[in-house]
Amino acid sequence: GIITTVDQWTGLIYQYDTEGNLLTTFGGIGNRSGMFTRPNSIVVDKAGNLYVLDWSANNIQVFEPTAFIEQVHDAIVLQAAGNYEDAKSYWEAVLDIDSNYSLAHKCIGKILYKEGDYTESKRQYELAEDKEGYSTSFSEERHEFIRDFFFLIVAVVVVLLVIIGKLFVTVKRRADKWAFNIEMRGDMDR
Repeated sequence: GIITTVDQWTGLIYQYDTEGNLLTTFGGIGNRSGMFTRPNSIVVDKAGNLYVLDWSANNIQVFEPTAFIEQVHDAIVLQAAGNYEDAKSYWEAVLDIDSNYSLAHKCIGKILYKEGDYTESKRQYELAEDKEGYSTSFSEERHEFIRDFFFLIVAVVVVLLVIIGKLFVTVKRRADKWAFNIEMRGDMDR
């Protein structure tokens, strides 16, 4: 579920999940370790090691995954398999390492949404700056609020309508009485 690409012009290596979310970027053009002059091929083994062929420099560089990226990969695999509770704990471990990793917030928001915790899901989406996820969670939270308090809302609306109706009738009666009194005084003056 992890897609790894190399851009031969910038020398950057990109990793994405199956949904197209960027996981990490590293490398670049240069002459020191971890940099390339013209990378053109990349292979990943079962352990997650990356082998990058740099044909211009005539070498192959090997990159081992860091503890951070291993946590990210494990979280993605667990979440893709539908094991949300375990994936959530991995994402939380990722946030312990980097509290600003927006993909972790987004994925935790998605898990909380599936669990029905729309308020916390909304907060996680906000931290991830994911407007679509935030909007979806907000919509569900609002729907849940209306469902929980529907009868109370209807009762308040009915009571307000009755009060407004009674107030209208009272004002109308007083206005009619006042107009009648004014009219009667006018008839007496003639």
